[in-house]
Amino acid sequence: MIPPDYPGGTSPGEALVFEALRPAGVAPDWTVLHSLHLPDHVRQVEGEADFVILMPGAGVLCLEVKGHLRADYVNGAWYLGSDPAPDYRGPFRQAEMACRSVRKKVTSSLPAASGVLLWPAVIFTHCVPGPRAETGDWHPWELITSADLERLVLDKLLLKVISRAREHVSKAKQARWFDPSSQRPTVADCTAIRRALRPDVHLLPATSAIRQRRRDEIRRFTEEQLEVIEGLDGVNERALVEGPAGTGKTVLAFEEARRASAVGARAGLLCFNRPLAAYLRSETEAAGLGSVEVTTIHALMLRLAGRSAPEEVAGRDTQEFWTRTLPDLAVSAVADQRPRFDLLIIDEAQDLAEPAYLEVLDGLLEGGLSAGRWRMFGDFERQAIYSKAPAEAVAHILARGVAVARYCLRRNCRNTPRVAEYIVRLGGLSPAYTRVLRPDCGPESTPRTSFYSSREHQSGLLRATLGELLAAGEYASEDIVVLSPVTDSCGESLHRSGGYPGLVPLAMTRSSSPSYGTVASFKGLEAPAVVLTDIEEVATNRAQRLFYIGVSRATDHLHVFARDGLQGDVARLVTGGREDGIH
Repeated sequence: MIPPDYPGGTSPGEALVFEALRPAGVAPDWTVLHSLHLPDHVRQVEGEADFVILMPGAGVLCLEVKGHLRADYVNGAWYLGSDPAPDYRGPFRQAEMACRSVRKKVTSSLPAASGVLLWPAVIFTHCVPGPRAETGDWHPWELITSADLERLVLDKLLLKVISRAREHVSKAKQARWFDPSSQRPTVADCTAIRRALRPDVHLLPATSAIRQRRRDEIRRFTEEQLEVIEGLDGVNERALVEGPAGTGKTVLAFEEARRASAVGARAGLLCFNRPLAAYLRSETEAAGLGSVEVTTIHALMLRLAGRSAPEEVAGRDTQEFWTRTLPDLAVSAVADQRPRFDLLIIDEAQDLAEPAYLEVLDGLLEGGLSAGRWRMFGDFERQAIYSKAPAEAVAHILARGVAVARYCLRRNCRNTPRVAEYIVRLGGLSPAYTRVLRPDCGPESTPRTSFYSSREHQSGLLRATLGELLAAGEYASEDIVVLSPVTDSCGESLHRSGGYPGLVPLAMTRSSSPSYGTVASFKGLEAPAVVLTDIEEVATNRAQRLFYIGVSRATDHLHVFARDGLQGDVARLVTGGREDGIH
């Protein structure tokens, strides 16, 4: 029965037919469509078929239902019930026109169904025929009345009608399209006809609306964190704000930049990663923060030293250039210059807390790091992947400043509760978040972990997952990011081989394209849907930190691909997580 019930206000006749066909065991292989709207009716602007009954092995019956207590056919006109107005069309003509409209709709989308018999019939559910009920304007066997219902169940009566129709059509010379020996419609035919007449349609929320809802939700909950800045302004010149992933540090750093621009201060908003700097730059430009300079520490040092990136060196020489040679050149360049900034704002400060970098920052700031105005935001617990001694990062910063205020963020305003729980347990976050501010999105938002047996297997999993995410309709292509702890990743392989043409590197991200990159390059950023690939180990400290950074980038959907054989390690992380968890 489609739909499985009838709405209030349904006529008594249609309700009687519906209830007669609904019980379990009554014609179990039939499909019954009730109140089928026909927007392309053959005679009217639009129409409706009361019932369209799909009978495998027999045919399709279009049933017109009349529940009147009286019906009269006089001088070629019908008078139904107490209505004195004549109806020159009548129920048999109605049924015929509905049947022709149904046939037109079916055969236009299913040409192969042209050999299936469709036939009209009429049932008067609450009145019996008088002494004469045959006029020649219809076949007597096309009519079912209350008297018929008293002697035989409805499904048997309907089978008799379609059987007589098959006999009648088989004798007609004009009906060469009909093969009386055929058992059509088959069950498969009935399924196809049902889909043509009444397909399931899903109207999904516009991805733009979903995206805006996510942004508004995250922004609204991040505003609760603004009390940090409110408490620091005018009181503390120097502040170190610490917190795990998802606690709003980048948003707070941007808010500090906005406030600095509002009073015309020369502010520098610095970070380590180029993608994060590009994002922050686009946000400041969109907000019109003209007095704020957004850059990476390395790009700024290159400008100060008047150098370009050392393309000719590699390996240890490259590392030496970025961590020693370039900082020394930058310090020398700023020694005799006026300090560049009135306020320094550092995002992802755990990556800039090396003595060489801090020496450069000291020379850039009015009053230096000891007496100048600065705000540093960082996750010193799990995201200090560039430092050999991340535990010393905070000590390096505090050693540079005097009277540094410290504030710790523990409320998650980025991730859904299920993603946050995954971060805590599998990412090894301890202590856990004190609260997760975003609402739960239900079981469908539960992070998924799949295990791959080979590189080819993982590529297949990734293709399937990208297809599922896009087919679901909740994510635009640009909402999906594929991350990996390694550069020679599954995403890179898929892009290089053309296995998924729409997948592009993060640096090439364009509208309507899923992107891929390394976990390290995406630090400080977020995406509605993240697929984390190439997880070959989770036991070592560095592996777990990269894992933590990767999974914490997902605001709403997370799917992790781990090497087959890690099931036990993953299970131990889950069961060995905090028992109080996230509630």
